[in-house]
Amino acid sequence: MNNEINGKDWFTLPRTINLFIGFILILIFLSSCIKSEGASSTLEEVLNHIAYKEIVAKGETKDGVVVFFETEHGLDYGFTYKDGSKYRDFCGGGSISLDKMPEVSSSYSECSKESKGKTEHFQMFSGTVNNVDIEELEVQYKDGDRTFNKKAQIIKTNKGYRVWFVIPDEYSNYNLEVISINGYSRDGKNVLKQ
Repeated sequence: MNNEINGKDWFTLPRTINLFIGFILILIFLSSCIKSEGASSTLEEVLNHIAYKEIVAKGETKDGVVVFFETEHGLDYGFTYKDGSKYRDFCGGGSISLDKMPEVSSSYSECSKESKGKTEHFQMFSGTVNNVDIEELEVQYKDGDRTFNKKAQIIKTNKGYRVWFVIPDEYSNYNLEVISINGYSRDGKNVLKQ
């Protein structure tokens, strides 16, 4: 085997040239790793590792998109960050049963992702609405010793139920817990207290 470059043995080249070549090889390797973790152009692309039947709803937020999709287990949901027109880092929640749906179901999820040297945290309450009289939901939740009320974003689906979500305004170091959910009719009447 010939280890020569311009008549010189590779191992006897000056140390700076060997370091430079090694540095270039490391850069090529690292750039290929970064490209393999790139963002996805569509929600379907970002969900390609999940066996889902169909996306039933999505809700835009300031940082990304909440996605609700049906699987063989029920209604699943999650969040994907949005960078410009691309999606990245899908963070899945849990499953909500579609059998014998209550008037309002609720679930909680949270996750952390490392991105560009910093940790991004995400927390969300979500669920379904199966009561046609409910036009607005208010979720009261506990964050350590503090209590918050926040209006849910409700999204219609073509499945006969609606979905909702609440994303807290700030990240909490606690696991958040729902204290109550109130449903209001179009005229402001409280039609559900859970």
